[in-house]
Amino acid sequence: MPQALVKSSNLNSGGIPGAALRTPRKRRRAAAPPTTPDKARLRRSRRIAHSADTPDVSASPVQNVTPEPSTLDAPHELYPLDTYFTRYGNLPDFSRRAVHVDGHFRGWVKPEVCARWGIAGNARDAWEQNGGGRFSIRNPLGHAKTAARRTLPSAKEVARASLRKNPNAYFYRHNEPDEEQHMGDWSEAEIALFVDIARRYGCGDKWGLFASYIPHRVGYQCSNTYRDTILPRGLIDDPNYAMTRNGKAVYIGRHGPYRPRDNDDE
Repeated sequence: MPQALVKSSNLNSGGIPGAALRTPRKRRRAAAPPTTPDKARLRRSRRIAHSADTPDVSASPVQNVTPEPSTLDAPHELYPLDTYFTRYGNLPDFSRRAVHVDGHFRGWVKPEVCARWGIAGNARDAWEQNGGGRFSIRNPLGHAKTAARRTLPSAKEVARASLRKNPNAYFYRHNEPDEEQHMGDWSEAEIALFVDIARRYGCGDKWGLFASYIPHRVGYQCSNTYRDTILPRGLIDDPNYAMTRNGKAVYIGRHGPYRPRDNDDE
């Protein structure tokens, strides 16, 4: 049978039937949900309604009002040491009697301890004569094998291996070999020795080196006693610390640059 002819009226200019060009009918949009009042508007209207039912007490006299304490007398306020001891510590001559330090210990290991255990006379020689290397947090001993380890060695393990190479790290956690560590409160003789060492070499850092001068005590004990006993008693004046109203020493500053003193080589 002959092929049916398509009427020219159903063809567009390109010869394509018009039915093929019809665009699909748009999907009917879902009905919009019913409008609801704005939540913020509802909260506001409820507050207004509540305030309308609340009696106005602004005109009532205020009774038994205790004034807030002054910020200068607040327990959390920090005071410079001289201000604290003059005002609250009953030490009007604090600035004259206290040992003044700047937060740095400028000595080395006690000479007798160096002689007993073969420790070099200064930090550079001690490090270089015992293997050298580059110090880092992951490699505190400067050893290549230590740097390649995946897990970090414990602080106590590092300190135990540092007697001759890094004595500050060793004496921070350990006494001299075969020396017993004393625990508990410090005696007055130990406190007097502490203050005397601070007078000669300063204090505030390198607590391991500092502790080598105090038998049976280690560096972290010296640090704790400094903060908990020495400073609250007004024995040392350190600008890196301040006092609270209830007598607690709080560290407030960073150590400044190292400045050699005349007695550094003593």
